[in-house]
Amino acid sequence: MQIKVEAASVHEQSLEDAPASVSIITQDEIRKYGYRTLAEALSSARGLYTASDRSFIYGGVRGFSLPGDFGERFLVMVNGHNMADNVLGESSRFGQDFPLDMSLVKRIEIVRGPSSALYGTSGIFLTINVVTFSSEELNASEVRAEVGSLGEKKFQATACMSLGHRATLLLSGSLFNDTGQCAIDLPEDNSPATN
Repeated sequence: MQIKVEAASVHEQSLEDAPASVSIITQDEIRKYGYRTLAEALSSARGLYTASDRSFIYGGVRGFSLPGDFGERFLVMVNGHNMADNVLGESSRFGQDFPLDMSLVKRIEIVRGPSSALYGTSGIFLTINVVTFSSEELNASEVRAEVGSLGEKKFQATACMSLGHRATLLLSGSLFNDTGQCAIDLPEDNSPATN
């Protein structure tokens, strides 16, 4: 099977013909390793890492991730559409706040290097293109439930239907609740001086 890539030159081509250093995370890898978020999948790629401040998950490349950067040097796209914030240009949604569930992801294309000539100014370090399944490739309906540590729960439902005249409709929604760790106890900082 020949792997195709779209983000390297705005049209689909083989990985060997792509004019950039491209890594692909396939749907088989996503299922095999159980990646539940985009951050988990990206952490498996060469030269990429993620860090969390308990509010957001930030990405870094080869040691570059400035404090307070909020993903301004990454370009994150879904099917070639820029997902950055319109005002600040940030792409800091790598965790459960990513607007797409991983069960809908066909592959993740990671193009290293600047991409401003193709997509604008956000992609200084790399461009990430999340390619989704088409409605024809998905099952008619699917329901998933996940549970995790510290009270984490997730419920997702997906439905796909034909509308006739070669038109299909795909609906997907998920509910996520994570109560998290209620208190963090640091005994070494528990003194009258620090209140």
